[in-house]
Amino acid sequence: KTGHLRQSEGLAKLMIEQLAKRKIKTNLSVVEIKFRSSVFRFIFNYLSLAKLRCLRFALTKESWERVVNLKPDFIISTGSSISGVNYCLAKENQAKSIVLMRPAKLKKFDLAIIPEHDRPIKAKNVVITQGALNLIDLNYLNQSSKRLEQSGLLKAPLSNLCIGILIGGNSKKFNISVDDIKELSRRIKKSAQSLNADILISTSRRTSSLVEQVVKEEFVNYPGCKLLVVANENNNPDVVGGILGLSNIVICSPE
Repeated sequence: KTGHLRQSEGLAKLMIEQLAKRKIKTNLSVVEIKFRSSVFRFIFNYLSLAKLRCLRFALTKESWERVVNLKPDFIISTGSSISGVNYCLAKENQAKSIVLMRPAKLKKFDLAIIPEHDRPIKAKNVVITQGALNLIDLNYLNQSSKRLEQSGLLKAPLSNLCIGILIGGNSKKFNISVDDIKELSRRIKKSAQSLNADILISTSRRTSSLVEQVVKEEFVNYPGCKLLVVANENNNPDVVGGILGLSNIVICSPE
């Protein structure tokens, strides 16, 4: 998942910066983990088959060939679905295992970095953060903005003022309704007209199909909307960073 990858990359960036201060050179490899099927993933993760031969059986040939040839000192992963792979490879290579978000079998890992909203337990190997790690800094925003402008997704030219809207999805304590989106759309259009501003919008993978449909109805043909991305249809990795970099005002759902 792109969001999980960005968290891992955010931590890797911090580690590289700290190691560089100690004049330690680093080499970063990013490997996409693909299981043969969800059944193989379940068996490997939840039956604790942390042996290399079991991992070889569970992964696709391409994923297996990539991970088996790495000899890492640190392994970083995000999310519980691949935490078992992290542990297995770290054990095999005598590497340090670092996980982000809440993993299965927390005590097995050398370090777990978990956001406060996930309600992590306090332990020696746990660092609790106020939010999720990410790559976002000024350079990241500038680069994402440039790539988004070159992607062909934007309806150029942009005005001097842009309103960015990031729409998420439902969570345990929050729901986005169709009526909410209709009211939001009305207010955004009114504000954009008043400010002579362009509108840049992206939904997320968690946005419901009903909300996506309303967003399309409201903005696909709206002249002031210069970007509309439905993440479940086109999840371009530069959209969020690009919207943040190009927008003077950002509206984001609170979940």
